[in-house]
Amino acid sequence: MLIQGESVVKFQGNYLVLEHGSVVVGTSILMSVRANCINLKPISNDRTQFDVTDLTGKVEVAAHKNNVNITQGGALRKTSSQSSPQSATVHEGQQATRDETTACGAAPRPEGAGNALNTKWLEIGGGVAGGAVILCLLLCKDPKPSNVSPSQP
Repeated sequence: MLIQGESVVKFQGNYLVLEHGSVVVGTSILMSVRANCINLKPISNDRTQFDVTDLTGKVEVAAHKNNVNITQGGALRKTSSQSSPQSATVHEGQQATRDETTACGAAPRPEGAGNALNTKWLEIGGGVAGGAVILCLLLCKDPKPSNVSPSQP
C-alpha cells in the first residue's frame, strides 16, 4: 500500500477504508479497498496492482496489473431504490469511476469537506509512508557488488 499525501484511511485487517484521498495497492493476498459503500477487490490471488482515488465524491479506480472487481452497495449502503448490490470488473489497463451519491444513496459532500484533516490520521499516514520508504530503502538495494575498487584496501 502506498498512501498518497493528505489521504485519510483506516486499516481494517484485510481491507483498507479510504475516507478521502488516494492509495496505490499492490497485492497478491486479495487486499481490498472500501470507499463509502463501494468495494474494490482483486479478482484473483495473482499479483494485482491498482489505484483508488476518492476526492470529490467520485471513486476512481485504475487497474494496472490484473483485474479488479467493483461492488456497489452492501452493508454501508443507504436506503435507496436499488435493493441488491451491483458489480462490474475493471480490466487491466482500464479505469472506472463511480459516483458515491448514485452508488450509495448518500447526500453529496459539501465542497471542500474532505480538506479538513484530522491530525491523528495525518500522523498515522505520515508514519505509514515513512515506514514504507525505510522498508524500500532496506529491501530495494542492488544485490550486485560494485565493480569499482575501493580507494584504500
